Amino acid sequence: MKRKTRLQVIVGDEVEQMGVSIHNLRNEKPHKITDVKCDRSSPLGNPVGLQGDESKRDWACNHYADWFKKEVLSFNNWPAYEELMRIRHLYRTHGELRIFCWCAPLRCHTQTIATWLESNS
Repeated sequence: MKRKTRLQVIVGDEVEQMGVSIHNLRNEKPHKITDVKCDRSSPLGNPVGLQGDESKRDWACNHYADWFKKEVLSFNNWPAYEELMRIRHLYRTHGELRIFCWCAPLRCHTQTIATWLESNS
């Protein structure tokens, strides 16, 4: 049975629903207890960037998904794992989590995080 995800990408003033949502830092700043910044300043930030080349977006997101499994979920990157457990706790406690980075609504590494949270909370 395929599980439905509540993952959503929010742009502007779109109505929010419970679940995990991804927001763009250009449009809105984190201000709620359930808001989490996951750009490169975060332990869960993507260690590789696009270097201004949009054609690298899929590669960077795929690389992040591999890094997430190998480093975060295998306890090889303790700060990232601790941050993941912290935001998982927020999500479990409040029933919602708003993840912020600079990419939304484009494909983004935060989609890997959101998908994992939806499946493991």
